[in-house]
Amino acid sequence: VGMRMEKLEVLTGEEFDLAFLDSMISHHPGAIYLGKESQTRGYHRKLINLGKQVEDSQIKELNQLRKWRHHWFGDKL
Repeated sequence: VGMRMEKLEVLTGEEFDLAFLDSMISHHPGAIYLGKESQTRGYHRKLINLGKQVEDSQIKELNQLRKWRHHWFGDKL
């Protein structure tokens, strides 16, 4: 999921920013899912705790990324 790195490598300025935001927005739900799964299915306490940290931080980041995208680019695809 997300943007191919080759496309990001040739973009600059606002085109890069938009592509970066879209790529990160599509990436974060997978990390949130895995963080949640580690908490319900994991065995080692350190990994379970890390899963909670990942879930919490990725939710916070995803909300911020979505706000920035909406503020700077609106509905632009």
